[in-house]
Amino acid sequence: MPDLLPQLLVNGIGIAAAPWCIIGVILILSGPHGQRKAIAFLLGASTSMIVIYAVCSAAFGHFSVAKPSSASTGVDYAKLVTGIALFALGAWRLRRPPAQATTPRWLSLVDSLNMPTAFAIGLLMPNPIFAAAGALDIIRADVAAATAAAWLLLFIAISLSTMLTPLIRYITAPVATASRLAGGKAWLGAHTGQILTALLLGYGALVGAHAVIALT
Repeated sequence: MPDLLPQLLVNGIGIAAAPWCIIGVILILSGPHGQRKAIAFLLGASTSMIVIYAVCSAAFGHFSVAKPSSASTGVDYAKLVTGIALFALGAWRLRRPPAQATTPRWLSLVDSLNMPTAFAIGLLMPNPIFAAAGALDIIRADVAAATAAAWLLLFIAISLSTMLTPLIRYITAPVATASRLAGGKAWLGAHTGQILTALLLGYGALVGAHAVIALT
C-alpha cells in the first residue's frame, strides 16, 4: 500500500508523456468548437482507463494478491518490447533523408471532427500497457472498493494531466490560449516529421527504461 502512489505516478507519467495525447488535445482545441470536442476527447480517454481497470479487475480481482504480480511482470515485458520497437522506429526515421516540409492532410481533418468522433479517438489515447500496469497495482493493493475507486480517479488525473492542463488554460483564458494554440498548430504542421522522430526516440527510451527498472 505505501508503494502504490509512486507506482501510479510512474505509470501515469508514462501515459501523460505520450506525444499523441498532448498533440491531440492541442489540435482539437485549436479547431472549431475546440472546448466541447476536447472535453469529449478527455471523456473518451477516461472511459478507456475505466474499462481497462474493469477488465483487469474481472480477470485478476478474485485471485490472490500474488496473482496480479505475475500479470504485472508480463506487462513489464510488454513495455520493454514496445519501448524497443518505438525507439527502433525512431532510429529508422532518423536515418532517412529529410522529406520536403508540407502541411499534412490529417491536420485539416482534425478541424472536421465531431463530438462522437472526438470521444472515439479519446478512447485510443491512453497507452493500454501503462493503464493496465496501474490498474494491476491498485488491484494488488487489495483495498476496499471505495478506496480503489479513489486511487483510480487519482491515476486517471495523473495520466491525463498533460491533456487537462491545456483545456483548463483554454477555459480560464480562451483568447490568449487560442492564439498560442493557433501558433502551435502551425508549427506542428511545419515540423511534423522531425517531431514524430524525436518523440518516438524519447518515448521509446522512456518506456524501455521504465520496463528495465521494473524487471530488475
